[in-house]
Amino acid sequence: MELNVRYRALKNGPAPVGIGRTLNVSSGGLLIASQQQIVHVGRRLEVSLDWPSLLHGKTPLQLIAICRVTRCQPAGFAVRLERYHFRARKP
Repeated sequence: MELNVRYRALKNGPAPVGIGRTLNVSSGGLLIASQQQIVHVGRRLEVSLDWPSLLHGKTPLQLIAICRVTRCQPAGFAVRLERYHFRARKP
C-alpha cells in the first residue's frame, strides 16, 4: 500500500519535517521511501499518513503514529509503531 507520509522528529523545539511514501504497511510498522536524511536509528518520530478509507463513506481520515526508527537505508527507513490513532482530515 503506497500512501503519502509526513514525519517529524519528536524533540524539544522545532524539528525538521520530511515527506515520503509508504512501501509497506503492517500493524507493527512501516517502511517509508524518502530521499530526506533527517532520521537516525533509535529516533522517535510522529508520522501522519493520508488513510485510503473514508469514515462513514464521507470523511477523509489520517493515521497519526508515534514510532521509533529501526533501520535506515539511503532511499528510506523502517519504523516500529509505538501507538497510533485516526483523526478526521480536513478536505
